[in-house]
Amino acid sequence: MSHRRKRRQPEPKKRPFDGIREHPRATVAVVVFVVLLVSLGVLVATTGPPLDYNRCETPGAQVQHIHYRVLIQLGERMGGFNLLFVRVPENMGIRPSCMYPVHTHGDTPGERTQYYVTVHVESRYSHGYTLGDFFYTWGKWSGYPRGVYFGSDGVSYYRSSNVEVWLRYGPVIDPANENYTRSALALGYQNYVPQDGDYVEIIVHEPYTTLDCPYYPYSDPAGPACGLG
Repeated sequence: MSHRRKRRQPEPKKRPFDGIREHPRATVAVVVFVVLLVSLGVLVATTGPPLDYNRCETPGAQVQHIHYRVLIQLGERMGGFNLLFVRVPENMGIRPSCMYPVHTHGDTPGERTQYYVTVHVESRYSHGYTLGDFFYTWGKWSGYPRGVYFGSDGVSYYRSSNVEVWLRYGPVIDPANENYTRSALALGYQNYVPQDGDYVEIIVHEPYTTLDCPYYPYSDPAGPACGLG
């Protein structure tokens, strides 16, 4: 009587993860950890230093490009072109290697008239640039430790208890005869955001005093010695 030898079945090969029991809690913990890392990264990104919208930048793609006109008048208008005014520098905000978003150009037709100077706002950001930004850039470009002063009590070197910011609208714009289609007072002073096509008249009424420095801090009108040297 013959006996057949039973053939042994080969044992199945173990996979690298055989014998390891998956734990749903461990999977959840990993997911939560990853989410926390991402959230922490977002928090660090959003709590960093604020973006400087007024920095001098190389030319690039622009989100906005508007123009408004500014007149800074001292004392009262005495008819025609008989008035004193603060002259805004030519090419203010423009450097050889970069340009501030708020700037002016040279003394060319279309840029300056007997009364107004054209202010350009060219920026890669959708930011509402204020009159305060204009004076801040003026001071920074001039090498002052802070912006040129502008507030409800004066502009630059000049102080008065009666300072007005008038917005003039056309089509009739005739400052020589103080004739405009429409006018409105801007009560925000340095916080006003000029719109494309605005004519902005900043008037320092008499009596006004003249200080030694154009950039005194707003909180201290008396200020220290100017030190422009």
